[in-house]
Amino acid sequence: MKKLLLVFVFAAALLGLLAAPAWAFYAPQQKTAYITSYVPYTDAGVTYSWAEWAGPSDPYNVIDRSGSIPHGYKVVVTREWFDAQLGATLIPHEYFNTMRISRSHGHWSFAIAKAARGLRYWSPAYEFGGDFPAGTWARDWWVPLGKLSPGDYSGWVTQSAPLAFVSWLDWGDEEAVPPIPPSIRPLDQPIVNQPADLNGTQQVSFTVAR
Repeated sequence: MKKLLLVFVFAAALLGLLAAPAWAFYAPQQKTAYITSYVPYTDAGVTYSWAEWAGPSDPYNVIDRSGSIPHGYKVVVTREWFDAQLGATLIPHEYFNTMRISRSHGHWSFAIAKAARGLRYWSPAYEFGGDFPAGTWARDWWVPLGKLSPGDYSGWVTQSAPLAFVSWLDWGDEEAVPPIPPSIRPLDQPIVNQPADLNGTQQVSFTVAR
């Protein structure tokens, strides 16, 4: 049975790399709140702060949620990368993640202060289908926090590339006429990603209900 991998898009404010939202799947689980790279955000006056797998009947989709995470749900912080196979294989050694999440009241906190300690949270590189072009692979940075006590939580996730590095997934241009679809570039025609275009810190916050 094909292993599924759950991936969420980078926040547009941090990247400028993605042209449109996209999802893939890494061992998705029900009754799990995913703190992804595109939440929190506000749309039509509603603030969405977490996402939930849509379930086996719609396995390549997630549902954005507002309000509190239900008591008893597991919480996972996730970041992700789409690329050609070589780019997905190399990304943990090129683009680094640190994070800290704390409970507003009480002494609970979780931190990955050094990028080297975050390497073990990367999934293996895996081939991805869906609406992505043939030859797309993905890799996910998943940090499981488990079932958290009721309360308010906040923190940050930092992503940084100390040096420029190459990738091969061209996100195209939806605004072009006609639109240019995503594609995988030949290995000898990579995109050069500059640290200034990728580095950033995202603030996150969520509440676990009683």
